[in-house]
Amino acid sequence: MSSVVIMGKVFGSLVLIALGIPAYYAIFHTESFIDFSYRFNSYNYGDPKHHTLILTKIEGVLYLILSFIVLLILWLS
Repeated sequence: MSSVVIMGKVFGSLVLIALGIPAYYAIFHTESFIDFSYRFNSYNYGDPKHHTLILTKIEGVLYLILSFIVLLILWLS
């Protein structure tokens, strides 16, 4: 396997991991993030809706699952 292919796999993995950090926060720290954004835009302040929290967590989980699948394809090919 050439060094260019290995470097591409390593770089692709690092990019997917870096993009996975916001997905982690979307899953485990959604309430504080949404609460902060509502307080920051004080004219728009209100309690976050329950379905917003659930959808954000679902999006985070889906992204982590898809990025894990892409990592597997990347390294097993």
